[in-house]
Amino acid sequence: MNTNKEQLDLSTLMKYLSFANTPSYLYKHYKENDSIATLSSSYSTDAIVSDFMAIVNTERRTIEDLTLLYSFIIALTFKPTEQVNFFFKQLKDAPLRWAEKIASIYFANNSSEVCDYNIVSENISFQKDLKVNTEIF
Repeated sequence: MNTNKEQLDLSTLMKYLSFANTPSYLYKHYKENDSIATLSSSYSTDAIVSDFMAIVNTERRTIEDLTLLYSFIIALTFKPTEQVNFFFKQLKDAPLRWAEKIASIYFANNSSEVCDYNIVSENISFQKDLKVNTEIF
C-alpha cells in the first residue's frame, strides 16, 4: 500500500459504514471525518487511486477492505476536480454497491465543467465477473 491506513480512524469509519442506510449518509459522514481529509492531503491522487485499485478487484473483501475503499473514494473528493474527474466517471463500473451513487453525489457537488484530464497513470478497469459478497454494501 502507498498510503498508511493507520492514519484513518478505522473503527469510527467502520461504524459509519455499518450504520449507513444510504450512500448520502456515508458520503456525508466520511466527508466530515478528519482522518479522511488528512489522508487526502498526505498522499497524491495516484497513490490513493493505486491503493483503491489494489483492493477493489480482490475476490474476497473484509469490512476493513470496504471501509478502506469508501475512504479512498471520499479522500479523492478533496482533490482538485481536474485530477479526479476521470476516476469518478469510471467509478460507476466498480463492483461496489454504492459506487455509482457516490460518484453522482460527487458530480452534483462539483458541477463545474472540467476537462477529462487523466492524472491517473494506470488504466482503471473493474472486473465485473467477480464473486464478491456485496450484499451488505
